[in-house]
Amino acid sequence: ASIIYVAKQLGASDLGKYSLLLFWSGLITQVFHIFSKPGTLRRVFGQADDDDAGSEGDFGEGDEDEVISESPQQSLGNGLIWACMMGIVGGGLTILFRSQIAQVVLGNSHYAVLILWAGVLGGVGALFKLVDIVIWFERRPVVFVIVDASRPALNLFFMAYLINSKGMGVQGAIEGAAIGTSIAAGLGVIALVRSFDFSFKRSETKLIVLRGVGRMPIAMSMWVIQNADSFILSRFVDHSQVGYYKFAQNLGFVVSFMPQGFRIAMRPLRKAALFQAVRDQYGAAVAKGQLLAYFCLVCMVAILSMVMGGTLILHQASSNFQQAAPLIPITAAAMTMPALFRTINGQAYFPHKRAWFIASVVTAAVTYVGWMWFLLGVLKVGIIGTPIAAVLSFGGSCIFLFAKGQRGPSPVQFPYWALGRAFLMGAAVAVFFKYVHFTNKWLQLVQIIALMLLWITALFVTRVIPVAHRKPLLHIVRTAFRRRPHGFDREVGLGALGDRQRELLHDAIVNKVPVGIFTGEAVEGNGRKNGRKNGGNGLGPAAQVEPERLVKILRKAGKSGGIPVGRPTDYDAKIAKFLFADVPTAASNATMRSLVNSGVNSNDLRALEDLVDYLSHTPEYEWRGEERPAHLHVHMPHALSHHDDK
Repeated sequence: ASIIYVAKQLGASDLGKYSLLLFWSGLITQVFHIFSKPGTLRRVFGQADDDDAGSEGDFGEGDEDEVISESPQQSLGNGLIWACMMGIVGGGLTILFRSQIAQVVLGNSHYAVLILWAGVLGGVGALFKLVDIVIWFERRPVVFVIVDASRPALNLFFMAYLINSKGMGVQGAIEGAAIGTSIAAGLGVIALVRSFDFSFKRSETKLIVLRGVGRMPIAMSMWVIQNADSFILSRFVDHSQVGYYKFAQNLGFVVSFMPQGFRIAMRPLRKAALFQAVRDQYGAAVAKGQLLAYFCLVCMVAILSMVMGGTLILHQASSNFQQAAPLIPITAAAMTMPALFRTINGQAYFPHKRAWFIASVVTAAVTYVGWMWFLLGVLKVGIIGTPIAAVLSFGGSCIFLFAKGQRGPSPVQFPYWALGRAFLMGAAVAVFFKYVHFTNKWLQLVQIIALMLLWITALFVTRVIPVAHRKPLLHIVRTAFRRRPHGFDREVGLGALGDRQRELLHDAIVNKVPVGIFTGEAVEGNGRKNGRKNGGNGLGPAAQVEPERLVKILRKAGKSGGIPVGRPTDYDAKIAKFLFADVPTAASNATMRSLVNSGVNSNDLRALEDLVDYLSHTPEYEWRGEERPAHLHVHMPHALSHHDDK
């Protein structure tokens, strides 16, 4: 939206300048957060971010768990402080040498003030990227959406104010982005205040840096292909042509939302009990093949929708950028390539995989620059050469990794023919639309929706999506709106418990249990969400019983409600810590991995975790074993005082 706004307000040439400023700020963020972000994530979560490490550990292969910190809260605090320091260094160097940088990036040293604000944006961007992804790794979707969406929303607000009210042009755009990102980074830190301890140790900083530097070839190679396009293109064309390309690229970027969303969802889930259960039950070959197949279908949906709807969106966004229309289909394809490359790598397995993956990434970056030079400098095909170069460079690496994985010791069970049918049907729909479509924009929109629904329906009719998958997919759709474990009846499950059992389970799930209860440390009081005090020690009822009893009650509720839960085990006390301890997600994940490594059934952990998550949203009257009130009082002061009394 910000790119479209700048394009409409300032035109193609200024949009080109703004794109180059974003390139420089992104370069600062990328270079300096390499030394902070990936190492912090690996120390805290035992897993690196997609942007920095690829997906070479996707089904548990690799050595990620070996580097996790014994104190994730302190490591996170150390990482946040270190990220701030790196951001200050990056932004400070840019401000210091702003005139020289302006000459290289924008071709004129008089643009030094623009580079200054790009330096500020790059510096705070390093901190924002870290806090943003940490919130997602903690599986806090609502908070993540608020923090993540605050950045573009605030950026657009301040950009509009500075451009319209102050008439600041390109400077208003980059200055507004810097101010908005700074506020969003502050919101992210506030959202994580319970997840980190203020700590800064040289030894921990050294570990963070070492864990990040090893990822530098991967991170920088991927960044060059995905973010250096505007700068490389500017070496061959003027600023206005860069603006046309940037406009088309950002329309094509919409395509990446679905495949990249698929990848983003996989990051935290890869360390969850659910993911371990899938692997254990179906085997890696089947699970990997199905994940890769559905990812390819997601990419097809995204590309087909943009092939048909891209030009329509462009016409509505701005009538001054018609030169960008031919770029949209190929740009859409290019936008899916990074996520496709990572997903193929994540599902492939062969000896010395890490080395081959790094070599493939570096090769893709080098060939990308080479293709850009050949297509734009030699053949002079124009700005369309940029997305073509991305497809060619990533495409070669994708084919290589997939072929090597299929020829390795553990090939995936990939449905070649089914995906081939889906591609042919999608191509037929695209060709039909190209030659037969309405000129009226509203009728054209209806036609696009109808054709997309027709193609998706054909996936089921022709059994590209197997019959056996239909009920699970329907269940996924339902749980997107109602997160009930499959087959579980909450009323029956809770009804099977006595009053005291419901009280204990409610306290453990809703209010959580201080971690000191499980570790034997002294605990003065729970200090938890509702502030209740029980007994003389200030602890809730769940903290005053054996942890095994809490798991036993949970199993009884689950079994009575209709979901398969395992029998009691010798590890139930530790399972209680995984389910009920008041700790950050990183610490909870570490407990889960320890349980699985000790031989605890991953399906049992997954079922119990799902049950706790679902019961955490149970209304208070159901916990009390009462019927749903005919009229719910919502007067806030009364509701709060009533809650405290209870």
